[in-house]
Amino acid sequence: MLLLKTWSRLTDQFLRFHVNQGIFAVSIAKVDKVIRTRQIKKIKKSPRYVVGTTKIEAGKILVINLRRIFNFGDDSESTLAIMADLNGKKVAFQVDKIDGVFRYQEISKPPPGVKTPRFYTGIIVDNEQIIQIVEFSKIFAKKEQTVLSRILKEAE
Repeated sequence: MLLLKTWSRLTDQFLRFHVNQGIFAVSIAKVDKVIRTRQIKKIKKSPRYVVGTTKIEAGKILVINLRRIFNFGDDSESTLAIMADLNGKKVAFQVDKIDGVFRYQEISKPPPGVKTPRFYTGIIVDNEQIIQIVEFSKIFAKKEQTVLSRILKEAE
């Protein structure tokens, strides 16, 4: 497992990652660590974006497929995941690639009038690449969070 230090006072540091052809970033303050998901146990009757559960040193955690959340279609064979807190529960968000931790000073809000998902909270332009900032806690509506909590309890 790769451990990441989190410095909540350094809000300009982001973990940059890829899902399909998209480049995304999440505040390092919101990341627990990067893990490899191994031996994922499927969960019957779960939403399409739920891959299953995997064991970590602290118990089981839910694995969420960001390709499905972002509507990128086909799954990849990646076992990389970003572990983060979602309403008091640890969740692993599967990604295709992680570039590392980067410091960004200039962050723009999404352009007015352009409809973006609620979980895209900003945009970074770096070397002509557009990087979308993701807020994991905003990915799921309250109803979906309740469903995820129920699934995790049933899986334990």
